[in-house]
Amino acid sequence: KLLLPLISCLFLLGGLAYSQPLKITDFCNINNIISLIFQPEIIDFIHITDVHLDTKTKTHSARMLEDSENLLKDAIKQINSSKTAEFIVFSGDVINKSDKDEFIKFINLAKTLNKPWYYAPGNHDVGIGGGISKNEILSTLNNNLNYFKQSKLYYSFSPKKGFLFIFLDGTILGRITANAH
Repeated sequence: KLLLPLISCLFLLGGLAYSQPLKITDFCNINNIISLIFQPEIIDFIHITDVHLDTKTKTHSARMLEDSENLLKDAIKQINSSKTAEFIVFSGDVINKSDKDEFIKFINLAKTLNKPWYYAPGNHDVGIGGGISKNEILSTLNNNLNYFKQSKLYYSFSPKKGFLFIFLDGTILGRITANAH
């Protein structure tokens, strides 16, 4: 009588991916097992990459740089109407060419979001021999976002218990990667 529930508990313990650590005694409680199966913990966020904001380019091309500001504004409008998203992740290349004024324009547009947002740098964002440095990007973020107080552009945060988001800085100082400027 005891062996089958114990085997079932161990099977579930080893077989379910769960966002929060539990003690074996908690896990083997039937109510916890049912809630794990039918009501798993979830997190709802929006991921945006490669915005390539460029308010200086006026020529029309397949890359649509001349439309990048309006496209970002439209995305922000749609995000602001989301009832479920908890935060937004921008994962690099938010500006097309490393330029402090363009980065500040991006920050000001992103600040119109009605949810917190987080950022990881891309190769177009960080300047090589000019443009905006990693330290300037970091201080601009820290000075403009009251919830963003980081000492490096790689960091992690936990939006709620059981979840950890890790942001990496894949840019290489002093070296152009891909077609970054």
